[in-house]
Amino acid sequence: MSGKQHVLNYLLLSGAGALLLLAAAIVHASGKTIGSFDRAAVGGAFILCCAYGVYAAIRPGQGTVKDRGHRHSQTKVDGHHPDCEHFRSHVVRIGHRTMCSGCLGLAAGAVVSAVLMLLYIAPAWELSVDAPQFLLPAGLGLVALNFVETALPGKNGYVHMLSNILLVTGFLSYTVGILQLTGSAAYGFFGIMLSFLWLDTRVVLSDQRHVYICQGCSETCKMFPD
Repeated sequence: MSGKQHVLNYLLLSGAGALLLLAAAIVHASGKTIGSFDRAAVGGAFILCCAYGVYAAIRPGQGTVKDRGHRHSQTKVDGHHPDCEHFRSHVVRIGHRTMCSGCLGLAAGAVVSAVLMLLYIAPAWELSVDAPQFLLPAGLGLVALNFVETALPGKNGYVHMLSNILLVTGFLSYTVGILQLTGSAAYGFFGIMLSFLWLDTRVVLSDQRHVYICQGCSETCKMFPD
């Protein structure tokens, strides 16, 4: 399967997931109050996913250039990206360390979202009546915005980091939104499962962007071959 077809398949699945989530919010909208157990169950699952996300972002594994790049060249790797001018906008420097802007953003977004979810499941915390109607589309919008930013060329490292922070807060936003709108923990868990699909879609888009960068470069290292 070609890289473009792979990306298209993920985008189609992601779009279908978004439509299912919106349909659930419309068809199964309920005015009932979320039980404290359901809220804690969904919130706890989300926080556990965030904790795993921080670990995965800080210690990226399969699929990074760190794993596969040296099979193609001896180009130095910095922030698990090739240390070349074409990938400078994919990293940020913090002190003396060079870090992947996308992974750093995902880790920061996971920490922020976990804290906000803790506040949401706290007994004293109550959302306004109209908040869920805003949270669901806002969350989906942040996910879509990240997809666009990831696919576009000409990145800025700090903008890319912010985009990935907003991606994870988008996961939080639509998960809380669908949970509140439907009053069902099942849809809250469905929202969490969709976040894994959309995170994979973001990775596929990023990988394809890396391939395009290498294809357009005159150097022979080609650390991201097609």
